[in-house]
Amino acid sequence: GPVRPRPARRRAGRVAPGPRRVPGGCQSRRGREVRLRRRRRRVPDDQRTTRMGIPITTIARTLADCLVDLPGPDAFVVGDALLRTGCQYDRRRPERSRFPLEALLEDTAEILRAMAGRRGVARARKLLSLLSPASESPGESLTRYWLLRLGAPEPQLQIRVDDRGETWYLDLGWLVAMVEVEYDGEGKYALSGDALFREKQRQDRLAALGWRTLRVTKRDLKNP
Repeated sequence: GPVRPRPARRRAGRVAPGPRRVPGGCQSRRGREVRLRRRRRRVPDDQRTTRMGIPITTIARTLADCLVDLPGPDAFVVGDALLRTGCQYDRRRPERSRFPLEALLEDTAEILRAMAGRRGVARARKLLSLLSPASESPGESLTRYWLLRLGAPEPQLQIRVDDRGETWYLDLGWLVAMVEVEYDGEGKYALSGDALFREKQRQDRLAALGWRTLRVTKRDLKNP
């Protein structure tokens, strides 16, 4: 049967209800990976809230826990998404999310400071400084994660390009070098008709402006 993770010791004080589930590394005797780990930790009252009557942790606490506990790529993807949700980021009006974003980052940093000495906190602080609510998909976040891991300069996100009365937002890239990195999800290759023509026209006009496009697919991210 599968290897059962050892139960964690209960600590004094109030604990968040229910188990926490994060990817683990246990292997069953048949070689199947067991992706369940149970933990209990004390969660201060100001880091707890409710949603539709269900007790949950705040976004800042959830973000801190994910950055500490999840593997690097997963933590990065979830972190971007939580920032985006927490500050209601809009690429057309990024200034509106400035103060909510700063508050969320500071609240998360404070929680991580209180976790000092816990395994994974140092990495979590570094990841927090690299997250961005401007990432619009898990694929974009994962692409940026591996670019940074492989030593590329930190890219800009949602680069605005105006041409002939039209506006485009590039996933990520470097404006000074006029290089964009485009994550192509599977849906893009299913385009047809007008949608396909508009995508081709966009690509041609970006090239005419001097932009060089590097495309990344799901397959690329499986073997970066």
